[in-house]
Amino acid sequence: MKTYTISTPFRPVALQEELTAAGVGVLTVRAVRTPFLNPVASSGEVVTDDAAVDATVNAVIAAHVGTQGAQDAADNLRERAAAKDTVVSSTLSLGKALRATGGVQVDEINILRQQIIGRVTVTIDPPNLPAGTGLTKADITVTGAAFGDAVDVLAPYSLLGVTATGYIHAADTVGVRLQNGTTGAVNLASGDWVVVVRRQVVMPDRTLAQYKTAVGNKIDGGTVD
Repeated sequence: MKTYTISTPFRPVALQEELTAAGVGVLTVRAVRTPFLNPVASSGEVVTDDAAVDATVNAVIAAHVGTQGAQDAADNLRERAAAKDTVVSSTLSLGKALRATGGVQVDEINILRQQIIGRVTVTIDPPNLPAGTGLTKADITVTGAAFGDAVDVLAPYSLLGVTATGYIHAADTVGVRLQNGTTGAVNLASGDWVVVVRRQVVMPDRTLAQYKTAVGNKIDGGTVD
């Protein structure tokens, strides 16, 4: 019986099969250090039942270790390449998901922007308004304005107690009513007034599942790369 020490990586099962095929009476091929679930041992030993087969055993071990070294190097390169591909793929997927998420958020912001139907500037020169009187200007054009829309009227100065109310007069047309509710006359100066027409957009709460679907649709639709 003789023991041969192996100090380089090898595959115990494969080496035992090679020695047996060479006619060596192998008692055991033992791995001294083997990583968990790894078929390649970092070192080990071979025990034979015949001390007179040194040349054969050494030749088989040398050939196996040489082949194993090359195989391990190739396996290592493949594993590193696969790991790199996985990292790159994961990075690209993450980037695409982030861009899709941003796209969905932009879509929703644009929906909110759509509630502004129009914004115009109009010059109004109100006459002297005695107490309890008012003025109606009902010829302001705002394209797209329709009944049901809200109208904001922005004065260029203090109204001194006069109220300004905007309303939809007709399709595409807005009216502004100035009413003096004070106890004295008010004479407002001429100025550029801003009229904004808004439409209420009802947006129900989005569930997480709906948000994921929206992001997925962005990716599947090819709108992000």
